Amino acid sequence: MNILDYVMANPNTNIARQYGVEPVNVNTDMTFRDLGLLGLSMTPVVGDAMAAKEAYDELSKADPNYLAGGLLAGAALAGAIPIVGDIAAPPLKAAGRKVAQRLNQRGEMPTVYSNPMFNVTKGSDFFNPPRRDGGRAIDPAMTSEYSSTKAKVAPYDFRAETRSLGNLGRVKTVTPASQQGTTQYFTAGDRTLRDTEISKVGDVNLKRPVIAQGGPQYMQDEAWASHRGVMVPKQNVFEKALDRGEKIKLAYMPMGQRSGDFAKHQAELFSEVLYSSNIPAKSVSKLDEEMQKIMLAHTSRNVDRVNKQRKKKGLSEISMPSELPIPSVSSPAFREWFSNKAPESVRKPFIQRVDKSDLKNLEGVPDVGEIRFSLTVPELVNAPAFSSGYRFVTPDIEKGLLPASHSSYDTMLTKKAGTVAETYGDNIPWTISARDTALPRLKDRALKEGFKTGDNFLNIKPYTLPEDQRVFTMNPNTKQFVDQQYVDEAETYLETKRRFGQEMADMYNLGLIESFIRGGS
Repeated sequence: MNILDYVMANPNTNIARQYGVEPVNVNTDMTFRDLGLLGLSMTPVVGDAMAAKEAYDELSKADPNYLAGGLLAGAALAGAIPIVGDIAAPPLKAAGRKVAQRLNQRGEMPTVYSNPMFNVTKGSDFFNPPRRDGGRAIDPAMTSEYSSTKAKVAPYDFRAETRSLGNLGRVKTVTPASQQGTTQYFTAGDRTLRDTEISKVGDVNLKRPVIAQGGPQYMQDEAWASHRGVMVPKQNVFEKALDRGEKIKLAYMPMGQRSGDFAKHQAELFSEVLYSSNIPAKSVSKLDEEMQKIMLAHTSRNVDRVNKQRKKKGLSEISMPSELPIPSVSSPAFREWFSNKAPESVRKPFIQRVDKSDLKNLEGVPDVGEIRFSLTVPELVNAPAFSSGYRFVTPDIEKGLLPASHSSYDTMLTKKAGTVAETYGDNIPWTISARDTALPRLKDRALKEGFKTGDNFLNIKPYTLPEDQRVFTMNPNTKQFVDQQYVDEAETYLETKRRFGQEMADMYNLGLIESFIRGGS
């Protein structure tokens, strides 16, 4: 029996495959003009008469711009709603005026004006510019944590256009002092966006925009989600902690910049960029060939497992075909097919393979680093791995584990009623946020490497190594009690960074580490 015959006879097997993408009809009968006029009809506040007049003038033109008029009328409507109006109206009015003003100017219409509710994330806000004169010397600006090899596109030139869908829950800015007395348990995860539509990566306009629905912003809606095999041990630890009277907080820690390769929406964005790019046939053929190799290896492992079971039952072995039916990366069917494959043995290996220099440098092949950057929460682009401060949440342990409303995971904890996600507004290093775990490990490492009294403490390496990272990703017991020392060090670090910059904050952190190595606490 051939493996393809086996699949057809066993449709529920893990070796099943899917093809095609069903089109979704997103048309609606309501136009921007209808939206604008609706806003005008519901605006009773005299103070917003100017916005209403501007909208009326725009919508009354022989050839009106419905987007500008809709935004201005929407601003007038927003201004009539207490609290919400105070926040929403000014940016809506500004966006509408910007569109109307720009339409009266000559020249090409920039994306930021034609799509005023879109955000543009630029690498130039985070990375140094590359040398434009070339040369043989390695340019540090052509490497970043977003790729394992030299960039095809300079990280400084990375660019993404996104649109917030506006459904995320509220975030409250807090201080470390406000959390004193709580016990923080760490939830390490990728840096990807949530509730965001990505429409353009670099110069590639996506034919089908991708919606991101994971990452740390998930804490604004629920508490945390993962596979059930990960969540059950966490819940067991949390229940015992609750019995001890601990006040539990979950503290998000960003993993490395390439950790999103596991996420389903990363697979969707990656495959959509491939499909939407103008990749020559020769390059497409090479990418398809590499995908075939990865799928054959994945299928072979599954076949081996199946054959072991068949052998026990006295059945004949099934054989491997020389080729599997896989949609081309240039096919509209590839996105749906690829995003539903195993993350560990198919999706991640292929994304990482295309990130290698030989495939990356093929004509027309996009830079995987830029794709990863496009899906990253801007505040976390350069955040140190396994720092904390971006998101905290109070989980409802008593409610227990629930089915997850998540694109990649099946099990979740929800937030405790009446609480919202919290943030410090910046990140603090793991040596402060997870002091009881980090400092002993750094001390042992430094002493093993020969660190002695009198040595320059600037030689201390404060970052996490893989064995450190596994303590946070694999051990649900890892925690930190927020005591006075935590509060003092965290608040001093944040204030030092705010007033004097990152370099001085790093020096303060190194001083804390040195003090511990020399016998402090």
